Amino acid sequence: DGGYARVSGTSLSTPLVAGVCALLLEIHPDWTPNDVINALHNTASQACRPDTLKGWGVANAYSASGLDTVPRICLQQESFEFSVVYGQGEISPQTLTIHNIGQGELRWQAISDASWLILEPSSGTAVMNEPSTTDLIVDITNLSGGFYQATVTISGDDTLILPVTAKVTLTVSPPSLKDELLAYPNPFKNSIHIHLKAREDEVVKGFVVTTSGEVIRELDPVYYEEILKSYVLFWDGKNSSGQEVASGIYLVKINSSQHYQLVKIAKIE
Repeated sequence: DGGYARVSGTSLSTPLVAGVCALLLEIHPDWTPNDVINALHNTASQACRPDTLKGWGVANAYSASGLDTVPRICLQQESFEFSVVYGQGEISPQTLTIHNIGQGELRWQAISDASWLILEPSSGTAVMNEPSTTDLIVDITNLSGGFYQATVTISGDDTLILPVTAKVTLTVSPPSLKDELLAYPNPFKNSIHIHLKAREDEVVKGFVVTTSGEVIRELDPVYYEEILKSYVLFWDGKNSSGQEVASGIYLVKINSSQHYQLVKIAKIE
C-alpha cells in the first residue's frame, strides 16, 4: 500500500551497499572490484579509524563516486584522557590527527571549549592521504583537584563541511601529603588549595596573612579528604571584602585543637 517502514540490521545494509556498488560501476565501468572496495573504504564515515565493531562505517555513495568535491573531516581518535598529579613532572601533549576523506583541500580550524586545553596549531590543511595534526596541551595552573571535561571541535571553512568533535577528559589529583601542611598549586594565579593532616573531629580554622601581619581573609575547611586524612581549605585570591589581592607573598596560618601551622604561598599575575 506504499508508505515507509524502519528496518535495521545487516540484512538491510547488504542490499543497500550492493546498490551503491552498482551505481559506482555505472559511473566507472572500468573499475575493478578492488577499485570499488577502495572507493567505499576511503570515503566511509570511519575511513581513518576502521575497527572490528563498525568496520569502515557508513558508506558515502556520493563521495565514493568522485562526483563530490567537498572535503570531509575524519578524526583518527575521538576521545583523549589526561591524568596528572600536582608537582610530579610535566604533562605530555597528545596528538589529534585530522584526515580529509573527501575531495579537494580541507582548511580546518580547531576550537576548545575549555581554557585549560590549548590547541597548537589551531588551524591547518589536509588533503586525502595527507593528514594534518594538532597537539592537545593541558595547563593546570588555574585548576584545583578534580575531574574536568572538554570538547574539541574541528570545522572547515566551507559551510558544506560538517564539523566533528573529540572529547577530552582530565583528572587532577593532589600530591601525596608527606608533610602535615601542603598548599597547591604554589605559586598560583586564581586559586589555591591547602591540605592539613588532621583528625576529622578536630576544629580547623585558616587565616591568610600579609607579610606585615595583617589578616586579610579567614578560611573555613571546604571538606574532609578521607584518603589523605586531611582537611581541605580553599582561597580564591580575594580579601574579606571580595576584592582581588595583589600578587606577592602571603602566609596561610592554620589553627586547630592539635595544630598550629604556617605555610608561605605566592600569588602571581
